[in-house]
Amino acid sequence: MKILHLLGSFRLPKDPEQESASGVVRVALELARLQAQQGHSTTLVCIGRETWQTTWQGVTLRSLKPLAWARITILGRTIDVSRHLPFVLLSWRQSFDVIHSHLYYYLRGLRAKARIAHVHGDPLHEGMGDHKVGMSAADFALLESTASSFIAVSQFIADRLGQGLTDKSNIHVVYNGVNFERFAVTDTVREQSRDRWRYTWQVAPTDTVFVYVGAVVPEKGVLQLAKAFAKIDAVRSDELLVIIGSSSLWCTSLQVRNPHERYEAEVHSILSAASQRK
Repeated sequence: MKILHLLGSFRLPKDPEQESASGVVRVALELARLQAQQGHSTTLVCIGRETWQTTWQGVTLRSLKPLAWARITILGRTIDVSRHLPFVLLSWRQSFDVIHSHLYYYLRGLRAKARIAHVHGDPLHEGMGDHKVGMSAADFALLESTASSFIAVSQFIADRLGQGLTDKSNIHVVYNGVNFERFAVTDTVREQSRDRWRYTWQVAPTDTVFVYVGAVVPEKGVLQLAKAFAKIDAVRSDELLVIIGSSSLWCTSLQVRNPHERYEAEVHSILSAASQRK
C-alpha cells in the first residue's frame, strides 16, 4: 500500500538518527519505519519554511512550503488554506491508499481510500499557543465527515473523543509502542549503563536519581517538577534530577522563535541552586 503520514507543521527531522523530535513525530516515524519493513511505500510530510526530501529507513521524508496565495474568500470571509493545500495537491498527484494524520484534523479535500485521524492528545483540552486544540462541535462534525476511522493513544483520549463524535464504533485505542530492537537490553547491559551514567553524573550508588525525558513546556508540568525537586534538594543531598529534553521539541517547523524559551529559563532558574551543588 501507499501510505501518507501527515504531521501538519510539526518539525520533521531530516536525520531522525541524529536530530531530536517530539513524541508525536517519533511515533509517526516508528510507524512508518515498520510499515516500510513490511513492504509498504510510506511517506511522512510536514509543512515547513523550506522544501526538501530525503529517505530514512526506507521511508520518504518531505517538507513542503505553504502556498502563500492559497486563500479563499466566501461571503466576505477569508479562509486560509495555504498550509493545507500542499497536502491536498500531494494526495491527488500520488493517489495514496491511506492517509494517516497525526494531530492534524482538517482532512477535507485529501484523496485516499482511507483517512485515519491519530489523536495523540485530549481533543477537548484548550491547550496553549500553537498547541491549542479545544475542538468545537463543528470541528468534530467536519472531522467525522472526512475521516474513515480514529486512533486514540489511550482509553482516556478515546472517551474524550467519543464525547464529540456521533459514531464511537470507529474509535480504536492503540497505545504508543517501544522499538525493542533498539531498546531491549539484558540485565547486564542495563546495570552497566546505569553504572556508567552514575559515574558520569558523579552520583553515588545509593543516591536516588529522578529522570524526566520530554519537552520542557507548560503542558508537561516541568515547572512543578522543578519546584518540588528544589524543596527536596534544600533538605537532602542524596538525590539528583536529570532533565533530558528542551522546549524546542514542541517548536513547529514554521516558527521563527521558540515560544517557550521563558518557561525553560524559569525551570533553569528554579533549579540553579541545586545544579550548583552537584
